[in-house]
Amino acid sequence: MRWIFVIILSVISTLGVGNNIVNGAYPGEFYTNSFEWVTGIETMMYGMAYSPDGGRTLDITVTSDLRLLYGDLLPLAAPGLCYLHHYNQNGNELLIMQNWGRYFSTIALSFGFFEIVQSGFVQNQIFIIDYDQDTQSSTLYRSDQAGNEAYVICDFDSTKVTAINMGVNTGEIFLTAYDYRDNLVHILYSSNMGSSFTDYPFPEEIMIPFPVDIGAYKIYPQSNGRLYISRYTNTSPRVFKLYRCENINQEFSLVWERNLLTNEWIYLVPVFDNDIDFIVQKRYHWMSYNELAFFTSNDEGITLVPTGSYQLDGTYVTPAYLVPVSDDNPISATATSSIVHVRTNGEWSVTIESDWIHNINQISGAGHADITLSFNSNLTGADRFASLNFHSNTAQDTIFVITQSGSVSCSDDINIVNPASSLSCYPNPSRYETTIKYHLANKCNTRLDVYNVKGQLVKRLADHTKVPGNYTVVWDGKDECGQPVSSGVYIYRLTTPQGSWSSKLLMLK
Repeated sequence: MRWIFVIILSVISTLGVGNNIVNGAYPGEFYTNSFEWVTGIETMMYGMAYSPDGGRTLDITVTSDLRLLYGDLLPLAAPGLCYLHHYNQNGNELLIMQNWGRYFSTIALSFGFFEIVQSGFVQNQIFIIDYDQDTQSSTLYRSDQAGNEAYVICDFDSTKVTAINMGVNTGEIFLTAYDYRDNLVHILYSSNMGSSFTDYPFPEEIMIPFPVDIGAYKIYPQSNGRLYISRYTNTSPRVFKLYRCENINQEFSLVWERNLLTNEWIYLVPVFDNDIDFIVQKRYHWMSYNELAFFTSNDEGITLVPTGSYQLDGTYVTPAYLVPVSDDNPISATATSSIVHVRTNGEWSVTIESDWIHNINQISGAGHADITLSFNSNLTGADRFASLNFHSNTAQDTIFVITQSGSVSCSDDINIVNPASSLSCYPNPSRYETTIKYHLANKCNTRLDVYNVKGQLVKRLADHTKVPGNYTVVWDGKDECGQPVSSGVYIYRLTTPQGSWSSKLLMLK
């Protein structure tokens, strides 16, 4: 089943409002910094909201720092972290938002008067577009030091690049660009970190007649060659359309179309993980208060189901919440551990009702935490269940049921005789490098890969034919480009003709 998290945001502002929603490290998490209000002492306040569950709960950080209103949020594949790019008369600055938006600090100052900044494939990697109005040309830069010491990787003559989008696989970059030579919008695609691009003109049925509003288009890359394109028409009648392309530049179809009110805007953020397609934001200018309402959809946004509504009028108080999230539920039969992420703004404790979970690394804490459950492989042939009872003095108690499958599929079946030694790594967590161990029962072609939590390939460690036996491979914590990866959860996967088996690794930098 697919789920789309939908956000409707109503605001009023005499200064103008930024419109930013970015996904977090896990499906359903998002950040937004698109609202402001006046407090009782006539002080203008600005807010950044975090939700762990698609808007059912909302945690707001309030500040008087104007950068939080006008800055562009950039996602990171690391829990609790995202960037904020802010432009002022002195140039650009890049801030890192830490602890789920509660703290932020500048990490790059005045690194040029660049038009567009986008986070890359690892934490400190940044891609930047600079546009020269005199020559009507754009330049793509890359920085591996959080915006500092950026260097040129590609030039675009007679072209204004309007957006940068990272693809699903490491190294895939999509650009939306307006070409002055044919007065058309194009998609530019690169599979080699921006060193070269292939040109995909927009299909005729999507094109808006000249003069083109270059801000009317946005693209959302998905896996397996699928691409979404949104088109916004600001002339009357105002219309928002979402198209889907099954294979880049082929088989375009209209997913849905909405007529907009004169005071209504729509913004999308792709998630494309665990069957979630988009986080969607509608914005309204209305009266003198801020209203946030949230919806979900399981049919690509055609129908909306409300999940929460909030009034932000200067008296808003962040509610207490406690939301457990599991990496895998159900857990595969051959797994011997699993991680449950605790998302909360208070103190918590957990008790377990289970006769098969024999260890939990943390039973209480304050704030967000990741707890690891340990158990033996389930070779009984029957599913088994465990209840995790989370308690809080402020938030509602939550019962979280996890399931471990009793059926061993081909994707689990590497060595059923000794599954515990089939795939493991040490140390875990790791700061610099880790040794991955695996066992093969038969001679076969073997591939060992490391992925991030978004499913993007980070590093291929092995791709060879192996005889039966035990093997070890050292991963130095770097990606395919030789750059150190950021802190976060990674998945290492062993693939054979009989199937594949995955486990998780936590990198701490």
